[in-house]
Amino acid sequence: MAEIVATPVPMVERLTFLPKVFGLKLMMKAEALLYHTAEQLAAETYKGGYWEYMKVSNGCGYAAPVNPARMKVCVWGNGFEGEMSSDAAGIVFTLFVLNNLMFETSGKDEALTELLIKNWEQLRDYAATHAEARQIYRAID
Repeated sequence: MAEIVATPVPMVERLTFLPKVFGLKLMMKAEALLYHTAEQLAAETYKGGYWEYMKVSNGCGYAAPVNPARMKVCVWGNGFEGEMSSDAAGIVFTLFVLNNLMFETSGKDEALTELLIKNWEQLRDYAATHAEARQIYRAID
């Protein structure tokens, strides 16, 4: 099996990132949900700012806030509390948003739901190879 790697999306490709990951219909909503999810799950450490878009070699992608400090992430739904890099937190935020949108589109737009499911599964597969996989998986459990 080939190694799965993530690389920053070049500036010239940033406009195509959100439609590729979340679909054209949901790209604006997904962007707002990413910010909202970060505000909810990392309330103590997320203060807004620039986000890096990352493309993953298995076909998916994720967005991560640019934050040099570790982020404190708290998921009230499963009791997770821990610190992680902003990169790992971005994976968590993106997985939560994809999951939310999958349920929202299910039964209404099957092609879009399939895109979201595929991207969620591929991002979850990448997360398993991440240096902070344990924290990511605990947060999304």
